[in-house]
Amino acid sequence: MPEPDDVDSLAEAWIRHHHPASSREEKAESAWAWERLDALASERPETALAAIWAICERADDDRVLARLAAGPLEDLLVRHGPAVVAAVEARARAEAKVRKLLGAVWRNAIAEPVWLRLRRLAGPSW
Repeated sequence: MPEPDDVDSLAEAWIRHHHPASSREEKAESAWAWERLDALASERPETALAAIWAICERADDDRVLARLAAGPLEDLLVRHGPAVVAAVEARARAEAKVRKLLGAVWRNAIAEPVWLRLRRLAGPSW
């Protein structure tokens, strides 16, 4: 397994774990990435956000993006929304794919002020 801050390896493994074209073996071998990103979303929000952006950039399947939105990004926003909202807004203003990603985030327990800020930039729900 790569080091905790190896965002590129984490992104590639996370995508492999969630990609519909991946084999069962590939999914099993990359399961660590799901656990690692979940831990980062709790403990190291800046590193988690960097990994989320790396996954978003590389994802070539909407199902992978949907899992990213309703998984790690949503969890990060629930746990650290006020601390990361400005960075998410800036990225969404610059990138259509991030706006699309935000359209698939569920509210969950995201603080209302954070939710309202992001909904203004989010693409349509899908």
